[in-house]
Amino acid sequence: MPYKDKQEQLESQRLWRKERRRKIDEIKDVPCLDCGCRFPPECMDFDHLKDKIGNISKMSTKNNWDDVLLEIEKCEVICANCHRMRSRKRT
Repeated sequence: MPYKDKQEQLESQRLWRKERRRKIDEIKDVPCLDCGCRFPPECMDFDHLKDKIGNISKMSTKNNWDDVLLEIEKCEVICANCHRMRSRKRT
């Protein structure tokens, strides 16, 4: 779809990114699987359990949404604190 001008294109892209962020935040709106606490979405992480292809936050702005969802299926949603503790135990 052609845009009237660059500003219209930038606004369309901004709205597209905002909608993607809303969808990701909705998926993260669950209690942490490890500690059971609820936190804002920015405090929740996707912990990859297997076959990581990419970082979901980067994929969500560039990849097809179905590809992002497939990557999310490989993860558990946990708080940032528990994610760091899990990662430390793995090393």
